[in-house]
Amino acid sequence: YMERWERLAKGDGYCLALRRRSEPDAILCVVGEHFALARDRPSLPSFPPESGGGCANLVDAAWMQKDHGRMCAMLDMEGSYGLVSGPNAWQIVRSTLPWREGRILIPVGEVQVHFDERGVAETVTWDGQEWAVMECTFPRGDLCRLFGVIQAKL
Repeated sequence: YMERWERLAKGDGYCLALRRRSEPDAILCVVGEHFALARDRPSLPSFPPESGGGCANLVDAAWMQKDHGRMCAMLDMEGSYGLVSGPNAWQIVRSTLPWREGRILIPVGEVQVHFDERGVAETVTWDGQEWAVMECTFPRGDLCRLFGVIQAKL
């Protein structure tokens, strides 16, 4: 496994990091105009009699057993990327799950941002899921505009 990080055009600016409060674990990061989502598998399937050797070995074992369900379960984790503004705001441009490409990650205007009594963002909620704010450099008004929120909740 290897990651390569580099500065992207329009990557300057505010940043936001959210972590989903329910399973499966997921993290959403926004830097400037860019967003990235990483979502874990809902659960790790068992692979008797295989016990290790990495993801590829386990998927190969499921393939040999013609176990489509276990193969899909093992590969069911997501890494998606897109832009937060423009005509296709929050649209997934690239994803490890190709059928997610072109879909909207966050429906603008259907989001609630919750602030504490000091005005610090605590949670963001959409699609029935609550996300904890781990890091945020967005001023309150800009954060609300990012999600199309007209009125934020205290």
